[in-house]
Amino acid sequence: MPENDKQNITACLVVTWNSSTFLENSIGRLQAFAAPADIWVVDNGSSDGTPDRIRTSYPGVNLISLPVNTGFAGGNNCGMKAILAAGYRNIFLLNADTIVDEDILTRCNSILADNPNVGIAGPTILEAEPPGIIQSEGGRIRAWTLNFEYFRRGEVFHRRDEIVDVGYVLGAGMMIRRGVIAEIGYFDEDYYPAYVEEADLCHRARKAGWRCVVDRGSALRHIGEQSSGGALKAFDRLSVRRFYFGIKHLGPFTFALAAALVVARVFFWKCRFSLGMGPGVPLKRPAGAP
Repeated sequence: MPENDKQNITACLVVTWNSSTFLENSIGRLQAFAAPADIWVVDNGSSDGTPDRIRTSYPGVNLISLPVNTGFAGGNNCGMKAILAAGYRNIFLLNADTIVDEDILTRCNSILADNPNVGIAGPTILEAEPPGIIQSEGGRIRAWTLNFEYFRRGEVFHRRDEIVDVGYVLGAGMMIRRGVIAEIGYFDEDYYPAYVEEADLCHRARKAGWRCVVDRGSALRHIGEQSSGGALKAFDRLSVRRFYFGIKHLGPFTFALAAALVVARVFFWKCRFSLGMGPGVPLKRPAGAP
């Protein structure tokens, strides 16, 4: 279908993996702001009955049930290809472990419509509990340390009608313009099962001249850390993903320095783990990661 013929320009995409207990807060609440026909769900080989729950409770949504877990990138890529083939202009990615409280779709659609150079936009991400605390107002990519830090984490959320440019938009809730995918491609599935995919995508988008922004006027709550296998496993995965990002995007000198700093960070945190102290900041796992 030609793009201009599509009455509803945005499709919503949710990737699930053993997510049956989270569906009402994400897909269920989303239906107050999006027609079921514009919601697509890719299930990553769940074993807890998630696909059956979706068919029963949300019969109008588009369900793609995969036989195995393809991770955050694989699940989203599968869904985005189907959505773009259906003719939509924008895709809003929503983690299954989010809580939708407001119409973030209209806000993100308006941002993309009013700013042709914005390729990726998202709401401010809040912690599920306690209420009103920012989890991420987007993030910064520090090449010298291969660090992907969140902006304003732990601060109180104050709603403001403005957008802010960021290094990357958190994958828990992000709207991607069709033209971005056409120009730079999809998520890199070599980050399987999860971590850093959205930073990689936004980095490529910004290099191609697109802006990545976060809306300070809308918010989405994100639970996170579901089925990550524990903080140590999550930390190990993130450390490996840092190296891969550096190999892809950094020059030899910068990568050598960054890699040395990553090794030092790993040594420091491994010592903390061995003493039972754990990480100082909890790690958030994207949907679709075992």
